[in-house]
Amino acid sequence: MIHLIYGCVAAVLIVVLGIALILSCLDIYNSGPRPYSPESIGQRFQQIALLAYGCIALVLGGIVLGLALPAEAQKPTAARDAVMAMNKLKSKTGTMDAADAEAVKNEQLLRPILRIGTAAGFAGLMVYPAIYFMDSSHFTITALNDDIRNAVCIALIPACIGLMLCFLCSVLENKSISRETDIYKKVIASGNVTAASITESKKSKTLIIVRCSLLVLAVCLMIAGILNGGMKDVLDKAVAICTECIGLG
Repeated sequence: MIHLIYGCVAAVLIVVLGIALILSCLDIYNSGPRPYSPESIGQRFQQIALLAYGCIALVLGGIVLGLALPAEAQKPTAARDAVMAMNKLKSKTGTMDAADAEAVKNEQLLRPILRIGTAAGFAGLMVYPAIYFMDSSHFTITALNDDIRNAVCIALIPACIGLMLCFLCSVLENKSISRETDIYKKVIASGNVTAASITESKKSKTLIIVRCSLLVLAVCLMIAGILNGGMKDVLDKAVAICTECIGLG
């Protein structure tokens, strides 16, 4: 109960801090033609500093509370992966009749069509905002804040519609996976079951080896970038961008 109460208080305080940060950013944005400067940002932060420090103290207090009064250990429940469950049933499924095989084929064909259609729809919605952004005449020095606000509004509605399309695609794809899974369950229940093949096991081991090799390669490239000075170049450019464009040196 103590952990629950503490967590609720911390959550509320963090939400309040987030709202305060948003309001501070809006206040800075609307403060003048060149709003972003170390002085203006520091002035706004002083107004919410007590709230920010309170959130930090709560986080540290939560760590101490967890060490002093550890919560009761609960057995973690693994999240159900619909695709993994479907593939596991598929590996156990034996010979299917023509109707079930055709239904499975249709479901497997439907999902890529949904993804491609959603991607094409999202890209189509963002064509006009992209053209608007690339036209430099829409952004003037005298009213840069208003121009940026208008550009964001132009991109916001198509982006929201695109996200709704992605959500709809996800729902329809999950329903398709569920229908295909039900077909495998029906076939297994009828007695057409086959043991998992050695080939599948070899594929799994090969996939693990490939993933580990890519991870090692990525780490080696990161180390090489640090040694040849590439990381320092990127850091210098990031600092220059923050200092010259935003004013957050």
